[in-house]
Amino acid sequence: MVLGEEAKRSLRGLDPSGVERFIRNHMDELGALVLVGERMKPFMEKDLTKIYHADDLRGGIELARSLTKEKDIILSCVKCFR
Repeated sequence: MVLGEEAKRSLRGLDPSGVERFIRNHMDELGALVLVGERMKPFMEKDLTKIYHADDLRGGIELARSLTKEKDIILSCVKCFR
């Protein structure tokens, strides 16, 4: 799964407490989690064996693809500001 936000500056980003809650409640259901965005970096420490970080959506998708096997599914939930 790719989860986070891609923004240089935002008034309405992804709620970090919601990300923390998601990790706590669902990490055991995921093969790996790629967090996107500067504010998501601290959550990597929750599970260094399954949680990764990327600076942006493109990097997050590329990293997720490198972690998958045949028939794996990548879910992407990255809030983008354009």
